Amino acid sequence: FVQHLSVSANPFSPGTTVTGAALLPAPQPPVTVLINEIYADATADANGDGTTSASDQFIELVNVSETTPADLSGFTVGDASGTTFTFPQGYTLAPRRFVAVFAGGDVTNAPGYNADPMVTRVFAASGTLGDGLAAAGDIAVLRSPDGSYDAYVAYGNQSGAGDPAGVTWEFPQSTAAPANQASSITRNPDANILALDPFVVHSSVSNRPFSPAQTTNGLGGLDDFVNVPHPWGTGHALGYSWWQRDRVEIRDAPTLLPLRLDQGTIEMWFKPDSVIAATTHPPDWTYLFTKNLSGNNPGDLGLGWTRGEGRLVFFMQDGTNTVNVYSSEDINETYYPRWYHVAVTWNVADSMRLFVDGKLVGAEKSDIPLLGGNQQIAIGGGNEDLWNTRFESFRGLIDEVRFSVVERYQTDFAVPTAPFAVDQLTLALWHFDEGSGDTAADATGNGFTGKLGGFDANNVADPASAPRWVDIATLVAVDDDSEVPGQFVLEPNFPNPFGQATSIRFGVPQATAVQLHVYNVLGQRVATLLDGSVEAGTHTVRFDGEALASGLYFYVLQSRDVRLVQKMTLLK
Repeated sequence: FVQHLSVSANPFSPGTTVTGAALLPAPQPPVTVLINEIYADATADANGDGTTSASDQFIELVNVSETTPADLSGFTVGDASGTTFTFPQGYTLAPRRFVAVFAGGDVTNAPGYNADPMVTRVFAASGTLGDGLAAAGDIAVLRSPDGSYDAYVAYGNQSGAGDPAGVTWEFPQSTAAPANQASSITRNPDANILALDPFVVHSSVSNRPFSPAQTTNGLGGLDDFVNVPHPWGTGHALGYSWWQRDRVEIRDAPTLLPLRLDQGTIEMWFKPDSVIAATTHPPDWTYLFTKNLSGNNPGDLGLGWTRGEGRLVFFMQDGTNTVNVYSSEDINETYYPRWYHVAVTWNVADSMRLFVDGKLVGAEKSDIPLLGGNQQIAIGGGNEDLWNTRFESFRGLIDEVRFSVVERYQTDFAVPTAPFAVDQLTLALWHFDEGSGDTAADATGNGFTGKLGGFDANNVADPASAPRWVDIATLVAVDDDSEVPGQFVLEPNFPNPFGQATSIRFGVPQATAVQLHVYNVLGQRVATLLDGSVEAGTHTVRFDGEALASGLYFYVLQSRDVRLVQKMTLLK
């Protein structure tokens, strides 16, 4: 802080910058590479060479851009005393990826190592980073060769000590996180640039003391996740479009539900078709399951995402009170385009609980029952965004929805590996792998038949916007008669232009993990077609553009250090 008059002709500037502007200027240069993790208290073998020494100290960087590789040619890493490692000419850091620079030692066993210096995600300095990272406090430094992109993180007793001399620092950062606890300090979540002080002790947010060249949970990039295939992989699911209020309406629910349910369980499988996070979710509610179609009435419940939060929430209301159960304390939680099993339970003699993939993630004491009320049940759907005149439905696939009259789970459980079975405790069961037309039949015979409905962008009932039946059999076909290509190949899609669906062929020279994303002309990701391991050979992926507007799109194949792009045109 400074006296306002020392930097401006005005004595104060409420609601504006010191110069009177309405908005803060964008960072110059734009933020691309961050110091993400620092390991100074080297009390474990972090570089994987079988010994523990000062050479295990490391500084990790991350490229926060979703689309642009970062050229680190000539960038140097060290501490306030000087920089002792220089990135080789031509070295680029792929979007959303990490690179770690150890003080020294043999790093061939470290995660992300590759003998090719243009490919590796791990390097070793000459034996120290600067004059060594002091555990009690030091300043980790990243400097560009031309002085246009210089960053540091001051920690411990150096936090707030002021800039190191001799350089204009574009991106200075101080943190109160202690670095002398046999654990690294890391941004939480990885690549966090929003918090004033995003650094925490690594072991406080992970079961790992450090994670060089990886996320805190051991993945290779910010967009990486452990893919979970559909447990039985055949039949159909229901696909929902994100900008419409698609849903399955159980209109007779008020006459079919008991007047009061003191305990129960709702569970299903779902798969987003793109990342769901706080930053991708502006409207009021995105529902997976709801009985909340007419205000905050007795018997309301909902399972889904609230405005501006990436975490799931399950709520129940009795007309007076509301109890919420969240999947995480972190509103920036992220749900990736993979299959999830979610279950919610309630018991007026105990608690409400929320389970994700069979793990108990939230519980709250509650004596609220589910009351019959006069509201429909809806599977999927969403609310209007009252501020931006748009809608938000769940975007992706939903399958196997079971509504039980008993609290089936109280602790962690094994997720099902076959479709749910009807039993005497099942009130309603929708096997979407048996559905067709505009009806989702209730397998119990209790009459909870769902109608596929939806509303258009003008909030007018529109059968054409209803959820659609989607074949959930493997979407990636392997061309068995093709030769294994000698390098990564991404072919033009066919047909192109296309009216609804098109096929995309790509080839990989060896078994590897790949990502295939689709972007619009604004650079926004609109679909993830593939994120997981594939065998060597040529593969074909079907892309359904029914949920998208006409226009130009880009599809991008990524595999660690390979990034291939093709254009396609959707015409309706």
